[in-house]
Amino acid sequence: MKKTLLLASLFLPALAHAQLIAYNGECVVGGQRAVTQGLKSSGTAPLGSATVSVGAGVVGSYPKCLVTVYLTGTGTLAPLFSDNVGTVMTNPFTATATNGSFLFFAAGTCYDIQISTGAGPILPSSKTFTGICLGGGGGGGGGSGSVTSVTSGNLPPLFTVNVGTPATTPIFSFALQPFAAHTMFGNCSAGANNPTACLLTIGELPFTYTGNTTLLPTVGSPFTGTGAGTCLDASGNLTTAGCSITPPLVGPYGGTVTSVSSSATLGFATVSGSAVPQFSWNGGAANTLAYLTSNITGNAGTATALASTPTQCTGSFATGIAATGNANCSTADLLTFNELSSRPNPVAGIGNLWFDTTTHALRYNENGGGDVQVGIPVLLNQDTSPGGNAANTLEQSNGAGNPQEMRWYQTLVDSSNWSRARVFYDGANDWVLSSDALGSGTVQRLGFRTGSANRWEITTTTAPNVFRPITDGTYDVGDATHRVEDYYVARTIRTGTATNKDIAGTVVITASTTGTRKFDNTGLTSSPICTVTPTTSPATAGVYWVTTTPTVLTVNITNSTTITFNYICVGRN
Repeated sequence: MKKTLLLASLFLPALAHAQLIAYNGECVVGGQRAVTQGLKSSGTAPLGSATVSVGAGVVGSYPKCLVTVYLTGTGTLAPLFSDNVGTVMTNPFTATATNGSFLFFAAGTCYDIQISTGAGPILPSSKTFTGICLGGGGGGGGGSGSVTSVTSGNLPPLFTVNVGTPATTPIFSFALQPFAAHTMFGNCSAGANNPTACLLTIGELPFTYTGNTTLLPTVGSPFTGTGAGTCLDASGNLTTAGCSITPPLVGPYGGTVTSVSSSATLGFATVSGSAVPQFSWNGGAANTLAYLTSNITGNAGTATALASTPTQCTGSFATGIAATGNANCSTADLLTFNELSSRPNPVAGIGNLWFDTTTHALRYNENGGGDVQVGIPVLLNQDTSPGGNAANTLEQSNGAGNPQEMRWYQTLVDSSNWSRARVFYDGANDWVLSSDALGSGTVQRLGFRTGSANRWEITTTTAPNVFRPITDGTYDVGDATHRVEDYYVARTIRTGTATNKDIAGTVVITASTTGTRKFDNTGLTSSPICTVTPTTSPATAGVYWVTTTPTVLTVNITNSTTITFNYICVGRN
């Protein structure tokens, strides 16, 4: 006979608890070797027999193995309980530590039970016992047959019921139904009635309320006062008319002020038997406000000044203030600064010292003046790469591709008026020693000194751009054992004094029969004696000769051509 079982879902929780069935199991695996004094067995023998069954093993117990229970034939974890009254337990769970046994309660259906390595000995492999069915039972009166389908009704508005695999192993699942906002499940009528979902109204309050229906009544005893705001009216109901919290505040005291997250609270509490005002904010601990009229000593009641001038720090830093008002002093051995993204404003009579976030360099300004950068990150140091680690070396660098420049100012009125010397890289493979000026500044000579006197100089105003000795006819280039190898000149090498000067140079004749060379400031009083030598073959020039005056040398040729002659002259009085 085909039977269909219809269950009222209202009774399912009680029915499920009544049908919870215990299952006892053990974490055991057969075919294991016994180990005796480090030797592994190769077989077993029946008790009382000497016949060994080679390859047979023993059953091994694995305490604290991991037990996982699934609904049979699925990967769904089964609901498990630790007793028959429905105390929920975890799934999976760990077997006992003593003998590897385990116990759980579950509904009367079929399960797959898997044992695997847990917190105890390592199993050779996981093992699953499939189709373990709990419960069962016979039929009753009214005929025989089997249940071929299970259905269930719902319990609105609380939940709906779904029956899985109703023709084999029914599985019930319950889904709560959503309520509208601010509703409850109960009897919201004036008399006895079945419960339903309804809105919370004044009628559901456990007291009679006649005030503003948009405001809930205050729990406890609130502060009261006068003005506009939200507080209690004369009947004890909340109101928004004529009731702001303005002094005086009246309220009870006792215990401590309650702390509320994201809010500030103010109240009166009992401390050492006395009522004291306390406050709290953002869920923090209650703080007691200090009295200025009792429990104080000295001049704290007026708090206008210390009784005497406090002791200051001399040659050290103040780290705090003692109870007497004196400074707690300490000598610092390390100063740590946070870098600033913007400069502190200079103030007259004040000095500022800081590190800059852009250059990471130490800077300062003082007495209202401009900023001074003490150095870039690698100034006055021994670098480790790429220039080596030379001791006793002054260095300035700022990474690859950033040539450095050093300046020394003679005068610095402002950024447009100055005179200075500097060493810099000109970007064309030359390091340059320079004398510069701008605006009202003056370009100064560059001098070279040994001992206590300047020996050579590069001039600026008088005979500009001349490299010369400081004193005429005093200093030499080279000596008998340190001779200059070659001189390359474009015009003239001059020797001698004002009355006896030897001169030499070149004369170029270009498509002509004559070429001249003027003597520059030689001071000769008569024509010098000169000889000329062609630098190339004179065949095309023909005959050549030289004529002179005290100021000009002339080379003559018979044939017009282009040719160069070297000349040297000996001066005369």
